[in-house]
Amino acid sequence: MWYASVDGRSEDDHARAVGKHQIVGERNEEECPGPINSGMFSAILTRGDFKGIFCGHDHVNTYHGNYYGVLLGYAGSTGFGAYGLPGARVFQLDEHAENVLVDTFMVFAKDYGIDLTANDQSSEPAPIPANKKQEKI
Repeated sequence: MWYASVDGRSEDDHARAVGKHQIVGERNEEECPGPINSGMFSAILTRGDFKGIFCGHDHVNTYHGNYYGVLLGYAGSTGFGAYGLPGARVFQLDEHAENVLVDTFMVFAKDYGIDLTANDQSSEPAPIPANKKQEKI
């Protein structure tokens, strides 16, 4: 989808793909597809009721696009122990809208002021603020 081509891998191919598939987001590493074509996407198109498919394996890819009527994309890296920028993909759904999926976007830990700089963490955990402590049961 990123290049809209099996053989082409140029910036021109990508520019065409952005228009063709409405691609939004970043591609920071190569995709990791399986070694064979299982026919799964053809089966999904045949069913006709899939709105989108998202995965998170390629941790630093955050793009998505409309691939022949099915929204395909990455959810980024959701854990703090994995490489990439920790975050999550948000899906805004509306059961009254024709396509149910209204919007999708990424939010990152850094958007909330969480510093994830390597080797910049305190060796001792910060104390829990008084208003966050739980009473013993």
